[in-house]
Order: sequence, then structure tokens, then C-alpha cells
Amino acid sequence: MVRCSIGVVSGAAIVSGASGYLVLFIAARWLGPGGYAEFGVFWALLYTVVGFLFGIQQETARSVRTGAILPSQSRGPSAFAVALVAGGAVGVVFVLLSVAGGFAALGPLPPLTPWLLAFAAVLASGQFVLTGALGGRDAWGLFGAVVMVEAVTRLLLFLVAALIAPTVSSMAIAAVAGFAAWGGIIASRAEARASLTVRADSRWPIALSRVGQAMLASGGAGVLTNGFPVILAAAASTNGGVDPSDLGVLILLVTLTRAPLMVPLVALSSVLVTWFVDRRARLRSALGVPLALVAGASVAFALLAALVAPAVMPLVFGAAYVTTALEAGVLTFTAGGLGVLTVTGAAALAAERHGWYLAGWVVAIVVVVSLLLFLPIPLSSRVAISLGIGPLIGALVHWCAVPRGLR
Repeated sequence: MVRCSIGVVSGAAIVSGASGYLVLFIAARWLGPGGYAEFGVFWALLYTVVGFLFGIQQETARSVRTGAILPSQSRGPSAFAVALVAGGAVGVVFVLLSVAGGFAALGPLPPLTPWLLAFAAVLASGQFVLTGALGGRDAWGLFGAVVMVEAVTRLLLFLVAALIAPTVSSMAIAAVAGFAAWGGIIASRAEARASLTVRADSRWPIALSRVGQAMLASGGAGVLTNGFPVILAAAASTNGGVDPSDLGVLILLVTLTRAPLMVPLVALSSVLVTWFVDRRARLRSALGVPLALVAGASVAFALLAALVAPAVMPLVFGAAYVTTALEAGVLTFTAGGLGVLTVTGAAALAAERHGWYLAGWVVAIVVVVSLLLFLPIPLSSRVAISLGIGPLIGALVHWCAVPRGLR
């Protein structure tokens, strides 16, 4: 079952990752480095929101998996209702942040940014409770279908936007609209509709608390992966002297170097949670295999990036997108730290150490932001050092939580 689930979800992740690369290619080619800097920050903001909501998928998978062995009278409210409450709250927070001028330091953004983010929050919360419930019930085939349909729908909408109205605003709308694709799965598959009726394994206060902690922690993951360009833009604005075109190139490079490892690993996170839930009696030993795979993949992807990125980036995205073998290889290798943090976080969550799970991501973010803002070295070097050190310190926090969760 585990091999089957990994195969199905990995296939979906490949489709999703390839679609994501094509979306970035379209945006970079049609908008140029300056326009891509604006779109890249919006994309990062969008996936920061999505990153927070991804905690719904992880907690729903854990809750459904655990709740399957509980008597019906011991189960809590509808997981879908809990997710909508959480998603609505995230949407409101980001709208209020925008109204209060919280995005001012990030440079120009599409005019509809706060409302697009709020709409995306509601849509994504529904998708993630669906995929979480499907994962918790071992319905991995349908899980993979939801992921693929979302990615392909977004890519098609991007192509339409690029051909009809190639602007940052039109591409931003296309990016958000992709999260509505799961509605088609609900309409066409009875198994998907049934998954939306699952109940949490605890009552409302505990269920909301656990979802909230999982969302905060996964939001940290989102900030350090797809949302990292938001921090990067803020750091560039704070320190000054960074050309928008240079910033656009660096944002694209960071995004691309995260993707080979983090896209499949994030897609497999629900598989990891169920893997660890089924092995709660020996969580530390269960960590060995996924951590070894992350380490090996980090080295392999870094070597590949160093070999091909300097030639491929200008060829694919345009002559303005220039990098070196050292920069591409080092940035790709630092994704391994995020991978380690993702794996240890899944183990902490499976042990129901939600507070420690959150603490690990918070510590990682604090270290990354501090190094990025205050190291007196060039911006690209700060990016590599902060992403290389911060996630590993957060993973140590998770590692400490695992044995305590077993006592």
C-alpha cells in the first residue's frame, strides 16, 4: 500500500511540478525580469496563503487516520466545516494586512491582490480538506487526480491569459482560479463527495486548535519554500540598492531550485504523516529512510543544477536570466534543509506534538529572516546561508519532540 501510494502521489507531483515550471516559464518569458519580479512576489504571497492552508491537509489526514479506530460517538465535527472556518479566517487576515499597508514594502502588486488572496484561501481550504480526507482513507488514486487536475487547469488558464492579455493581473487571476478545479472532482466522483463527510477525531475546540497549529507550522513551510520570495523582496527593499531585474532573476532562481526536491516532498507529506502514524511506536527509526532519501536527492539535484543551470536559464527564460554554476548548485543543495525540516515535522505531527511541530518551523523562520536581513554580505550569499542553516535548526527542535511524543 505504501509503495502504491508513493507511486501515485509521486506521479501527481511530477505533473504538478512540470505544470508549475511551465507557468513560471510563461510568466518569465511574457513579462520579462521586471514584470516577473512583480508577478513572482504575488505568486509567493499566494503560496504563502496556500502554505498556511496546507496544514488542513496534513491535520485532516492525521485526524481521519486516527479517527478511523474511534467509535462514532467519540468523533468530532465535520472536517470540512473546520477547514472552511480556518480558511475563511486566513483570508480575512490577509485582507486586513493589505488594508493596513502590510504589503507596501514588497513593491508594486496587482490591484486585486487582497481579494484574490482571500478567494484563494476559501478555495484552497476546500481542496485540502478533500485531499487530506482522501489520504487518510488511502484513496491515493483520487488524491492524485485532484492534484493533477488543479495543476493542469492552472496551466491552461495561464496559456489563455498569456495569449489574450499577458499582464501581471491576468496571470494572477489565472493562478488563483486553478484552485477551483477540485469542484469538478466533487461533481463527478461519489467517492470524493463521501470524503467531505468525514469527521474530525476531536471536538470543536480541540479540532480548531490542532488545525490552527498545523496551519501555522505549514505556513512556516510555505514561507520558506514558495513564499520565500516575499521575504527576499522585503530584504531587498530594506537594504536598498537591488535592481528590480536582478531581483527578478534571483527570485526565479530560488523558486526553480526549491522545486525539484520540495514539490514532490510537499505532495508526499500526507503519505509521510500516515507512514509515521502507522509507526508511532518507533518513530525515530522510521525517520531514517526518508531523511536518507532527502540527503541523497539534495546532492544529486545540486550537481545537476550546477551543470545545466548556467546554460539552460538564459536559453529557456531569456538572455537576462544569468546565473553561475556555484550559485545554482549551492541554492539547490540548501533545499535539502527544507526537506529535512518537512520530514521531521511530519513525524512530530504524527506523534501529536502539534506545539513542537509549530515551534520547529517558527525557529527556522526566525533564523532564516535574521540571517537574511542582517548578514553584511551580498544578497545571493545571504539567501544561501540563511536557507542552509535555519531549516536544520528547526529540524533539531522536531527531533527533540519525537521521543517525548512516544513516552
